[in-house]
Amino acid sequence: MVFDREQAYKVLHPHFPGLLQIQEPLADHCSFGVGGAAEIWLTLSSPQELEVLLRACTIHQWPVLLVGEGRNILFADAGVRGIVARIDWQQVIFLEY
Repeated sequence: MVFDREQAYKVLHPHFPGLLQIQEPLADHCSFGVGGAAEIWLTLSSPQELEVLLRACTIHQWPVLLVGEGRNILFADAGVRGIVARIDWQQVIFLEY
């Protein structure tokens, strides 16, 4: 399946106004300062936002990569296809399936 960045942006924008970044340089988000661009970058600030994002990605079958503070990750120079979401809150999450 091909990831349609414009469609994903249109669907996600009402849930995350002002928070979506297109073609965001991943080098800006890792301690090593390397990596190409994320098609869509998003910083999540609550478990509820994570749930909204994962539901949308599941429904639309969009690729998603969840990252933390970027201290122990290397992004490829080619970038990351799909959505890269940074989890930016301090509480531990336990999800039940």
